[in-house]
Amino acid sequence: IRETYFELLSARLDLVAARYGGHAEDWVFVENATAACNAVFLSERLAAGDEVLFTSAIYGAVRKALSHWHAGRGVRFREVDLALPVESPQSVTAAIGAALSPRVKLLVIDHITSTSALLLPVAEIAAICRTNGTRVLVDGAHAPGQIALDLPSLGVDYYTGNAHKWQFAPKGCALLWVRPGLGDGVHPTVISHGLGAGLRAEFGWTGTRDSSPWFAFAEAAAAHDAFGGAGLMARNRTLAAEAGAFLAKALGTELSGPAEMRAAMATVLLPGNIPTAARDRVAADFSRRYQMETSFVPWQDRLAVRISAQVYNEMSDYERLLTAIRDYFALP
Repeated sequence: IRETYFELLSARLDLVAARYGGHAEDWVFVENATAACNAVFLSERLAAGDEVLFTSAIYGAVRKALSHWHAGRGVRFREVDLALPVESPQSVTAAIGAALSPRVKLLVIDHITSTSALLLPVAEIAAICRTNGTRVLVDGAHAPGQIALDLPSLGVDYYTGNAHKWQFAPKGCALLWVRPGLGDGVHPTVISHGLGAGLRAEFGWTGTRDSSPWFAFAEAAAAHDAFGGAGLMARNRTLAAEAGAFLAKALGTELSGPAEMRAAMATVLLPGNIPTAARDRVAADFSRRYQMETSFVPWQDRLAVRISAQVYNEMSDYERLLTAIRDYFALP
């Protein structure tokens, strides 16, 4: 493997580029999207007075990483509130545009938000950021395999996504794309022998590790194609839309945003005033009591349920979920 390691890695990255767009030399494998975000934060040379903009939907680990790398340096963090339910993609773009200023050097934006399951208009957001001179990092943790991607067309500077969520890859297989021209300034958080030899050399070898999840990308992509590829993604999106609408109607509540802002996930508000602090306990109870895995997430200060639709799901799964929700929360 020592002699063929980078040859095998390059072959897989060629597949990545063919699948998600761009040139293979601008793609690298990472362990997860959080690792990629950390690498970008480390590499961004922000100075006192510079600002980083993000939304209230930012993933918790990414928020903490951002603070770790830049707190104490005089860098300011500014948050755009995306109150639920979100009205439209245009309202998100407008809110971010209104928050931009010459001091905002970096925007961190989700492609599909983790808790509210909203598909954000990253291309439109990136366009207004370019006119402001603001670089854009997209946390697309849930995107590969859930939606079609063509990275260059998004107009962003950095993009990361997990292949182990929706693309059927083993855990530890994620990706980072860097806009051409920026690669020499981006480094992994662990520096090893590849320093100074380019993006692929630096990220491809950060010391001894198990790289087999990266090498399995080809088989994972083939499995996704075998299940239908684009057809599977469309089927999952339709099922999630139907299931989300079914739950919201049955519970007498609402979804986190309009249909155009959802892919293969949906977040539905639970009735009553169930506190968000109960989310971990509720999820554990559902796993034990109903043999059911689902995510309970915050909706401002209330609790919501986030559903996903994958090849193994069917409408009856969400009907069972509704029965369990009614039983657990003693709802009519």
